[in-house]
Amino acid sequence: MYSKLSLRNAKRSFLDYAIYFLTLTIAVCLFYTFNSIAEQQIMLDVSVGQKDLMNHLSDMLSVVSVFVSLILCCLILFANQFMIKRRKKEFGLYMTLGMSKGRISRILITETSFIGFLSLGTGLLTGGIVSQAMSVLTASLFDVAIKGYHFIFSADAMVKTIVYFSIIFILVMIFNTIVVSRYSLIDLLTSLKKNERIKVRNARMTGILFILSMLMITGAYFLINRVGLGKNLGLFSAAVGIAVVGTFLFFFSGTSFVLMTLQKNKKVYFNEMNMFVLRQVHSKVNTNFLSITIISFMLFFTMTILSAGFGYKHAVESDLKKVAPYDASITIHPLDDKPKDYTKELKDLKIDIEKYGEVVSFIQYRLDIEGVKLLAPYAKEKIKEDIEEGFPISLTAIKYSDYVKLMQLQGSPFYSMNENETFIITNMKEAESTIANFVKNHESIQMGSKVLGLMDSYHSVAIETENVGRTVACFVVPDEVADQLSVNKNIYNVQYYGSTEGYEQELRSKFQELLSRDWMDTPYYMQGVTKSMVYEEVAGQTSMIIYIGIYLGIVFLISSAAVLALQQLSEASDSSDRYNILKRIGATNKQINKAVLSQLFIYFMTPLSLALSHSIFTIYFINKSIVYGGISSIILPACITSVLLLLIYGGYFMATYSGYKRIVK
Repeated sequence: MYSKLSLRNAKRSFLDYAIYFLTLTIAVCLFYTFNSIAEQQIMLDVSVGQKDLMNHLSDMLSVVSVFVSLILCCLILFANQFMIKRRKKEFGLYMTLGMSKGRISRILITETSFIGFLSLGTGLLTGGIVSQAMSVLTASLFDVAIKGYHFIFSADAMVKTIVYFSIIFILVMIFNTIVVSRYSLIDLLTSLKKNERIKVRNARMTGILFILSMLMITGAYFLINRVGLGKNLGLFSAAVGIAVVGTFLFFFSGTSFVLMTLQKNKKVYFNEMNMFVLRQVHSKVNTNFLSITIISFMLFFTMTILSAGFGYKHAVESDLKKVAPYDASITIHPLDDKPKDYTKELKDLKIDIEKYGEVVSFIQYRLDIEGVKLLAPYAKEKIKEDIEEGFPISLTAIKYSDYVKLMQLQGSPFYSMNENETFIITNMKEAESTIANFVKNHESIQMGSKVLGLMDSYHSVAIETENVGRTVACFVVPDEVADQLSVNKNIYNVQYYGSTEGYEQELRSKFQELLSRDWMDTPYYMQGVTKSMVYEEVAGQTSMIIYIGIYLGIVFLISSAAVLALQQLSEASDSSDRYNILKRIGATNKQINKAVLSQLFIYFMTPLSLALSHSIFTIYFINKSIVYGGISSIILPACITSVLLLLIYGGYFMATYSGYKRIVK
């Protein structure tokens, strides 16, 4: 009997459960999709290194999934609390008819199980479809081809999803039982007649707090922008704390301040149903300002991580060709400063580099000039910050003849210079403004025992393929001048002959051996990297940021939207009498629907507005501090984020609007 009653209740209240069911389904779909990443490599043409990166990504997502499950558990418990609140009168009638609290709990457990099984099945089915599309995203992020379509269903991800959500549903059942056991009959029957207690705040104090919140937020923006990342962690943390407190005060006092301001404008306040709408919004925000503050930060995180994450990936990967112009590079660091050819030592290690392709070997020399002292007066942006932080800047040099060979090997144009001249090359985008400022203010420079004229231009180009470190400034000098300098390192650059697959695998293996080799008994040490290794490492790092960002971003987005939706729907019943009074005094259905739409729009936009302000500043700050050399392109990331907001946040808004209208009618 109770099973039939539970099933009938679920069917009858399907529209009431719509937001709850939608949230559960999206959560299950999301959880399954991101935990099935490891299985997607079956469809992709990935290398051994990329397989390792994808497995590492899968492990990272498993760890993140624990955090996600905690968020979803809190969300589902929160949603369930509001669902119970709406049904208090129904439970009171059950108790009036003689049903015990234990039987009511059994009904709730049955309903929870029914909704849980249905959402779990629907979510897994949807996740199975969405995960196929995720394979395309994975291929794009790792820059690999899809070798053949296969429908993939991850049994491991399915089991993990079922286990995690079963635990969550069990906690929900326990929560329901505890909540019902604490209700008295009188509380259940009179719950809808209890008015919400609205705290009326002092007008002058509200205005002061609102102005203070704006000053704190603006001041925090200025301070964070001035301090930067890593300069003064204590001051930076304090600025972030000020922004958090300012945001809290903004929502604590904002609606009261706006309401009092609009009350003075009688044309606006008394126009149509504005007075009613503003009062409704004020009462809700005034009561739920703490949850709205948390929601605003969650929306801020979503917009920032998605826009900045995709923008950072684009900025970093667009510079890869400059950082890795050669198919492979071997670097030898000698312990002395004497020039030497290491071809024999390479062959002793069974690395016959001439076998793989065309080779240019050269020596990079060390300059006895302090880079910080030389560039400090002309430093800009990131280089200036590095100098202020105390980071050393080493200056090096190469022969002009080697420079010409290197440019020819990578197929790039090269500069011409006279025998008594020099110019600078760099592969750091963030150093270019500093270098340009330096050459603009110098006509010559001392190199060893000779003074060389400094050309008024620099060449933005790489002289080796490298995955760590960058060349701030390397002087191209006449050959006879370089012979007077100390050796910094030997570099062997290789461009493969024809097909690269066999060479690539062989050199990767050799370079792995170099990493594990003990160099304690040799007067030098070696390391090597291929272009593909650099690309894979960068793609792996940026893809990990993107995946975790999308995962957490969507979770935060659905959590924020669901909480706002449930808050409004749970309060709709309390407001239904007010809307009935409006009808009696002549308000039309069109006016009421417009009032509902305005109320919900303001309520949903309130946390989004400040979140948008925070995210715009943070994206600008991240671009300035991390994505060197100017602002990265955020048009595509912003479009992706906007589409997600429109689909999820906008979808919850429309669903809430539809449900709210139905309830107040």
